[in-house]
Amino acid sequence: MNPKMSYWLMPMYRQKEPELILNEVASAYNITVGDIRGRSRRRAVSEARQIAAYFLYDMFNVKMAHTKSKWGTKKVGEYIGGKDHVTVLYSIKVVNGLLETDPWFKERFELIKSKIYK
Repeated sequence: MNPKMSYWLMPMYRQKEPELILNEVASAYNITVGDIRGRSRRRAVSEARQIAAYFLYDMFNVKMAHTKSKWGTKKVGEYIGGKDHVTVLYSIKVVNGLLETDPWFKERFELIKSKIYK
């Protein structure tokens, strides 16, 4: 899904709780939500953190009808453990790049996406 998609074009399933995203990503990588919010630089943890940032930004960077609020990169960064907004932007860039070049990553990404957006 395109992070710049208009709210009115988005399906209703997009109004999920942010904790669901962290739980699904952590489960897919066999780590804890605490790991995602932590400071670890292990590849699995940092990759999971990048995917979580991508999905959080994708879902909540629009004005939600029921909350009338918008999550920018700063709020997403705070939610995933006090990361800088630039880290979130970088995460989105990395995820988009890996989706184009790494079939294994894309398969895992699609699996997580199907669980989040069901």
